[in-house]
Amino acid sequence: MRFPLLGTANAMIPLYRQVSRPDLSELRKDLSFIVRKLEYYESISALLSWDLAEYAPRNAIQERAEEVAYIEEEMMEVFLSDKLGEILEKIKKNKGYEEGSATAFIIQRLENQRNFFQRIPPKKWNEHVILTSKASKAWYDSRQTGDFSVINTYLRDLIDLTKEMIYYYKLNGQFKTDYDALLQLYEPDFTVAKIDPIFYEMEVATKNLTKKIYKCPQIPSIYESFDNCFSKEGIYELSKITLQKIGFDLDSGFFIQSEAHPYMLNMSNHDTRISARINTRDIWQNILTMCHEGGHGIYEQNIPNFFKGTAFGGGVSMAMHESQSKFFETHVGQSLQFINLMYPHVIKQYPKLSKFTPMAFYRDMNKVKAGVNRVTSDEVNFVFHILIRYEIEKALFNDDLLVEELPAKWSELYMKYLNVQPKNPGEAYLQDSHWAGGSFGYFPSYLLGDIYAAQFHDSMSKDIDFYGVIEQDNIVAIRDWLTEHVYQYGSIASSETLIEAATGERVVPSHLIDYWDKKYAEIYDF
Repeated sequence: MRFPLLGTANAMIPLYRQVSRPDLSELRKDLSFIVRKLEYYESISALLSWDLAEYAPRNAIQERAEEVAYIEEEMMEVFLSDKLGEILEKIKKNKGYEEGSATAFIIQRLENQRNFFQRIPPKKWNEHVILTSKASKAWYDSRQTGDFSVINTYLRDLIDLTKEMIYYYKLNGQFKTDYDALLQLYEPDFTVAKIDPIFYEMEVATKNLTKKIYKCPQIPSIYESFDNCFSKEGIYELSKITLQKIGFDLDSGFFIQSEAHPYMLNMSNHDTRISARINTRDIWQNILTMCHEGGHGIYEQNIPNFFKGTAFGGGVSMAMHESQSKFFETHVGQSLQFINLMYPHVIKQYPKLSKFTPMAFYRDMNKVKAGVNRVTSDEVNFVFHILIRYEIEKALFNDDLLVEELPAKWSELYMKYLNVQPKNPGEAYLQDSHWAGGSFGYFPSYLLGDIYAAQFHDSMSKDIDFYGVIEQDNIVAIRDWLTEHVYQYGSIASSETLIEAATGERVVPSHLIDYWDKKYAEIYDF
């Protein structure tokens, strides 16, 4: 459970092409010490959460969850402490900083977080942390056992508790809907009123595109001719090569094979960890998973060290984070140039695949076919997966959809958007880890991230030969561009500010729509 990143710098703060080390000379040592202490607590909490998800034995779940809750409670006490309040008031009263300075931004961030926790009873926050920790572990267990009874019970409790938490989130009265209060935890710039028209434009465009694609001869899976699975040892080696190729620093991160949902968790820019399940039937799906989670890690690894102790040393929002994962997954990983780059390594591990050309893999990897699973979905139908979850979350928190009605609603929307039906809860509303972790309001970040990524791609292509540098095994040039325009700012500016500074535009879906229209017209020849 990570604290929400509230209060990015005001959207009007100017951005510069180069950021030097923030001038913290005006920052009191006692305040700097508190900020660093909070960062240590957050790293410890993340480390405990990693252990809870990956290593803790069943009998240790309760105590590990309580340990996470204890650290989170300690952090909350720091935010609510009289000492922090006195320091902030004294600095403001004495005007011990310049408007627009790094110190001013730090004070704004701390005040926002302090106000956030002043609205929440400590016992309620503790209850929230323990429940999400235990539910997350139950979800991971359900993926391995196929028994969803325990996590189903937790889901009801999580939704009820989230509704209680919304009351506290809304105490400042700035949200028009309950769901808006959840969205701001992950993408503070956006509300339902702002997202709805963007998502509607994506829905219309995606329906039009899939209609064209489904009229064309469909692309069969190249793996249908293989009866046996691919070895995990070979997939592990390819995963490591993939991370190295895209610029993930294995001296500042690592990955492990697991049987549950893939994710990246960072303790700092020097400790980014990836957990990913292995697909022994589809080589390239594993490579794309590494591109996705590696994209998250690359973002965190390239945030400058000088942001430590400033409260701005992480990604600006989850939509911006997902833009980086989707950028490396779809724009880099699914390109013919990257497939050409990885092809010799794939054939070295699995010589029997040499009967397929890189173009055959490219067409297979980019085929469009509706399915029940969001994680393994093609990039086009992925839009529908997010729209389904977005509609359900709005219904749960704005329109009083009952938990008992959730399975039927899920099936209804899957038929409406994808024309497929899940066979069990693990293929339906329990396929993702997000709700088990209490992350209601997260899913829109994925589609917003897709839109951001396409805008970055178009702007980047004006400065560098995008596909050329991939073909030349020089993806570091892409990482350097993203560092200059995104990573170097940490979370000191809002997503919309970064987007506009890097691309010259606000958030617009047309770049993603145009990118898909051109790409799939070539693949399906329409």
